Amino acid sequence: MAELNAKILIVYGDEAVRESLTTLMEREGFRILQANNGRMGLDVIRTTLPDLMLVEIKTSDVDGINLLRAAKGLNPNLLIIAITAYRDSYSAARALDAGAHAYLEKPLPIREVTRVVRQALSKPK
Repeated sequence: MAELNAKILIVYGDEAVRESLTTLMEREGFRILQANNGRMGLDVIRTTLPDLMLVEIKTSDVDGINLLRAAKGLNPNLLIIAITAYRDSYSAARALDAGAHAYLEKPLPIREVTRVVRQALSKPK
């Protein structure tokens, strides 16, 4: 996948964090779509087919693991990077089992987010 043309969906409840991630990814040359909750994120996936989704596991309206599974059901090729504030191996394992490509813990180091996104997009599908 040509990462420069990649569409990234950011599903994050906190507007300030969502906007910060948007700014970061736009500076890297990606096209950005946003959703402030899981249901809205699924609607975006249905209509625009993003290449990658950055998603907060604890969304306000949908369990994060169910959201990952539903997103993969809509688009099996969707790359998913799960974000959480909880540092436990059980949550990480559940996210990866549900289809996440990677799992990032808050606080989000800017270089790490960029590295993981580029790495995911550079892998052949």
